[in-house]
Amino acid sequence: MSKKAIRFINISNTSIIYSFHTINISGVYGVNSLYLKRKFFLFIPNFSNLLIRPLDFNYNSLWGTYFSCISNMCIGVTIMFKDTLIVDGVGYSFNINLDTLLVDIGFSNKVSFTIPNGLYCSISSDHTKLFLKSTNNIILGDFCYTLKNLRKYNPYKKIGIRSLDEFKPIKIRSKK
Repeated sequence: MSKKAIRFINISNTSIIYSFHTINISGVYGVNSLYLKRKFFLFIPNFSNLLIRPLDFNYNSLWGTYFSCISNMCIGVTIMFKDTLIVDGVGYSFNINLDTLLVDIGFSNKVSFTIPNGLYCSISSDHTKLFLKSTNNIILGDFCYTLKNLRKYNPYKKIGIRSLDEFKPIKIRSKK
């Protein structure tokens, strides 16, 4: 049994449609949907809370996972998930060309990525910051993870791709 899933999910400012094991949550910024592979019961005691329970004891292992997915979907359609990536280094930059993100990080050619559906990108005027917004936390996290692994941040040389809220200590070389 999940300790987290016992709590209520706040569903104010959203509308929920549940049919044939598919839950559709719509809000101000869009619609998210999730297919529940196991048998779960959704209960709405009032119009601002949602409670999820498994119908069978064998499905308790997925209870917390579905709780987290549904609560992230509710948060995403109401306030959107945001992340900011910073590229540090001489000549390193981000560029957006239609639905393609071009990353110049010191390789012989620019690396291009197709921006997934539901992910909104914008760049700063100096092309060193990439602002990402999405209603789906999983798509946003996967895209950021892929970009950060292109050139991991090196605190000694102070180059690479890092997140804005990520704390990387600045290390100083010891001189002898």
